[in-house]
Amino acid sequence: MPKTPFLKNLVISSALVFAPIAHAQETLPAGKTLTIDGVTLDGESYNSVTISSETPLTLTVSEGGHSVATCDRDRGRSSTPHFGRNGELTPREMEMAQTAWCYFERNYQESTGLVNAVNGFPSTTMWDTSSYISGLVAAYELCIVDKRVLDTRIAELTNTLRNLSLFEGEAPNKVCNASTGQKVNYANEPGQVGMSANDIGRLLICLRIIKEKYPHHSNAVDNIPMRWNFCSWMWTIARDPNRKNWRRNG
Repeated sequence: MPKTPFLKNLVISSALVFAPIAHAQETLPAGKTLTIDGVTLDGESYNSVTISSETPLTLTVSEGGHSVATCDRDRGRSSTPHFGRNGELTPREMEMAQTAWCYFERNYQESTGLVNAVNGFPSTTMWDTSSYISGLVAAYELCIVDKRVLDTRIAELTNTLRNLSLFEGEAPNKVCNASTGQKVNYANEPGQVGMSANDIGRLLICLRIIKEKYPHHSNAVDNIPMRWNFCSWMWTIARDPNRKNWRRNG
């Protein structure tokens, strides 16, 4: 045992890797503590280390020469298995998920919270924004990002969506500049090209997922569609289906 002070408590808020650790007594759910005996950290040996966390986290431990990754993010919130595959990801699946998340990291616009629909090109649609929301939720639930990243990105995104410049003052334009949030045409130049019921409908579904899974963002989500004029939108489509307004539905 070295002369350095005994490490009594280690608090962490993101993924933590101990290398090497011979034995882990248990995984660490939210609001619990985990004590690990015989730990080596940065070349220093300790009799034990106690980890405490108010939120779930990922631990990667070494046991018998094999790495085992555990994510307890959603454990205990579902009483019955869902349709399809259940259980933890395999190492290969986790690698694929992390690679997929890299796209959203690389094309993220800090000024708006939006993500480029095409790599390196700062333009997006409500459909692609919905894809980003789905990816963000999945990354959090798979423990690829922590709660701080989730909450920060949701707050930035909902703030931008709440203040979008709307097509004819009614609903989101089909395309917007991802770095400014302003409505643009397909060449990413200032302008407007209409609305899409398909895109907006998909966005509303994804916003509802945020509201249901993370209720502390409910007010921010509710404020987004409150600015939209659904009555004018649907009435215009019904009375003028063959003129320029067809773009609003498609």
